[in-house]
Amino acid sequence: MVLVVILQNRQPVETKILFMTIVMPRAALLAITMLIGVGVGMLVSLGITSKANKKA
Repeated sequence: MVLVVILQNRQPVETKILFMTIVMPRAALLAITMLIGVGVGMLVSLGITSKANKKA
């Protein structure tokens, strides 16, 4: 499944972030976005669990 997604998203895309323009394959952009989302989710989860442990 991952291989299919990578093969279908090899086209370069131009992404503008603040004052920078980055050109990369769409698959790389999707992977970076997913990793950022997973990281933020883990940080939020750790914050919620640490608050729950302090109350107990």
